[in-house]
Amino acid sequence: MANIVQDLRSALRSLIAQPGLSLLALISLAGGLGGGTAMIGLLDRALLRTLPVARPEELVIPRWSSGTEFPAESVSGDVSFDEGGRASSTSFSVSAFRRFREEENGLGDLVAFSSIERLNLAWGDQATIGSGHGVSGGFFRLFQVRAALGPGVCRTSAGRRRGPDRAPSQ
Repeated sequence: MANIVQDLRSALRSLIAQPGLSLLALISLAGGLGGGTAMIGLLDRALLRTLPVARPEELVIPRWSSGTEFPAESVSGDVSFDEGGRASSTSFSVSAFRRFREEENGLGDLVAFSSIERLNLAWGDQATIGSGHGVSGGFFRLFQVRAALGPGVCRTSAGRRRGPDRAPSQ
């Protein structure tokens, strides 16, 4: 115990003798601890917490697989190929989405989303090009979120059946 007290006194004298170095060490420790805490918080929010939906364990992203012939000229979204040259993707056509939604398949809510690279955005007298996502009706209700900017555009407001809401982002 006496050795520990003696070591602490010696360390304190060294810190007082070189205040600049002591301050630098203190700032480095504070920055490292604060940065580590922030990264763990971000990791927790982004990867570990579940989405705020009624039954998050039931959320799925459907995926199709093909034979060795690629079934489309182009696909918007995730496409991967296995060792045998077979493709798989999470992209579906609008007609396939409509068919899935109309079938009695045991699915609860079915929503779709797609990136939109170029949107004409206007706010007051300012106009710009931005990007966003097109999402199907029910998307915001299912995920209990609101559009990031603006009220969104919905085909139901134009008198048509369900359609995409647009949630622009810059």
